Amino acid sequence: MKTFFKFFGAAFGIAFLVCSIYVVNLFSSKPFSLDHYLAKELMVSLFDSPEYLTYIGAFDFLNPIIKHNSKLSNDSLEDAEESHIDTLKHLQILNSYSDDELTENQIITKKIAIFDTENDINGFENFRFHSYPINQISGAHLNAIEFMTDIHPIRNKREANDYLKRVSQIGASMDNLLLWFDEQAKIGIYPPTFVFDHVINQLSEMLSNPSNPLQEVFGKKVRELDLSDSEVNSLEVELSNIIEESFNPAYQRLLDRMIADKSNSNLNHGVWSLPNGDEFYKLRIRTYTTTDYSPQEIHDIGLSEVKRISERIAEIFKELGYDKEKSVGILLNELNENPDFLYADTPDRKEIVIRDYTEMVAEAAKKVEPYFERMPKASVEVRPVPEYSEQTAAGGYYQGPSLDGKRPGVFYANLYDIKQTPTYSMMALTLHEAIPGHHMQMH
Repeated sequence: MKTFFKFFGAAFGIAFLVCSIYVVNLFSSKPFSLDHYLAKELMVSLFDSPEYLTYIGAFDFLNPIIKHNSKLSNDSLEDAEESHIDTLKHLQILNSYSDDELTENQIITKKIAIFDTENDINGFENFRFHSYPINQISGAHLNAIEFMTDIHPIRNKREANDYLKRVSQIGASMDNLLLWFDEQAKIGIYPPTFVFDHVINQLSEMLSNPSNPLQEVFGKKVRELDLSDSEVNSLEVELSNIIEESFNPAYQRLLDRMIADKSNSNLNHGVWSLPNGDEFYKLRIRTYTTTDYSPQEIHDIGLSEVKRISERIAEIFKELGYDKEKSVGILLNELNENPDFLYADTPDRKEIVIRDYTEMVAEAAKKVEPYFERMPKASVEVRPVPEYSEQTAAGGYYQGPSLDGKRPGVFYANLYDIKQTPTYSMMALTLHEAIPGHHMQMH
């Protein structure tokens, strides 16, 4: 028996030593394996972003320890500088892995990682302030609300208190944007006039509306918890105070700045009008297409595709008996206004459209399932675009689920304008945004 324990102790010691060497190697600046290095970098980037940790949901069991659900990222200018230094080191380490020591798949992975990293470095060093973090579609002022109302979980009192802590930090994030605007102004960069117009309207409506979506969603969720009336009331009062004392003043400062800067707005919409705009445009092409096509080549491809698609649409219109003397553009406009393809403008219109979209998602899932080895673990729901952003949002967009599938994927349909939902276009949008589109693409 003593011999057994000696053997077991020795085996345990060796195993512990091997594991220790592995862990130390994994978290060293350069692990032995490229795969291990990239896995380490992924984990580091995850834990640098409390919002993303919340989004994927897989690490919520760590929240009592690291408290990520009560934090927002540090999006200061100084933090961006530090991240850039880390990115430069990251590129050096990637290049230090010799292709001779890598498998074919690892070489491909390395090339992709270097491609993305070089683009990030180029963008930061040459075009750091060329983007518009405040815009009418995906601006930071909208994203903050969407994250809190749609992503942040409220399943217990701890997470309700985390919600309060996060909302109290939104003001600082908005104030950081004012510093961003200062840097942009130094090099003569201002968003286009239409961006100012839309954002000013959005912020004005938010601040003048006595009903705040942060308050509405929070109130609904905490009332579903196993809490006493006094606890619920206390939480709601605290959130109301945070909104009044921190959130609204920050959004008012943002609105004041947008109004003050509007006279400097860019009358041109293209990025060509920005400092070194042509080179910035080339970088965006390279980043989004992974090609070295020139802007002119991309433009020519676009014109060619418009011509091809327009000719095909014209053929279909002709087959259906439409006036062949009219242009495709005119016929499409007439089609979009044809009452035969529009929902009646009744009080329950939105509910009916969401129901029909939901049925289309179910139909699509049933038809595509035989063609896939596995379907996504998470379900996908159809919801209307929130009222605070529906006037300027796209016709539809998708928000992914948590990794564990507990939070569903969401296909948001914009129902603001009845003409945005012609019945003939709904299935195509469903296939793109939900199944077999983004919901299966990502998951």
